[in-house]
Amino acid sequence: MDSKKITGWLAGMSVVLVSGLLIASGIQIVSHQKTITQLEKSLVETQRNLQTSELNLKNAVSENESLNKMIGLQADLKKEAEQQRVMMVDALQNLHTQLKQAYIKLPKPVSASSQYQEPKEDIQRSSQRILVIWDSYCTSHPTHPNCTKEKP
Repeated sequence: MDSKKITGWLAGMSVVLVSGLLIASGIQIVSHQKTITQLEKSLVETQRNLQTSELNLKNAVSENESLNKMIGLQADLKKEAEQQRVMMVDALQNLHTQLKQAYIKLPKPVSASSQYQEPKEDIQRSSQRILVIWDSYCTSHPTHPNCTKEKP
């Protein structure tokens, strides 16, 4: 083989080899381009998820602060209610003590109604009241049957 043929053959093989390498590189570039596109889409989606997560975190922090304020307010209300309850229990105990003292001062009840005798002064006052009432009624209604009779 002469050197021209070998050179031509080597040049042809070089062209085939270089074109093969270019084709393989092109395929790899296309494959890498697809991977890059997928990674870019994934990056955009991840960034959206990150923004959503950050917004959710801000909302959760705000809600947590509101709930903590509400818990504090409920604790204050509970404390005030307990103070009022203690004051009411003290007042009730004072009233109970006063009631016991007043009950001690009351006259003892009569054991049987037959033992009770109304004082003569009370009986006389009651009789006088009845007479005054009948007199005023009879003055207004002289024709009433009881007004013509003798008064008790």
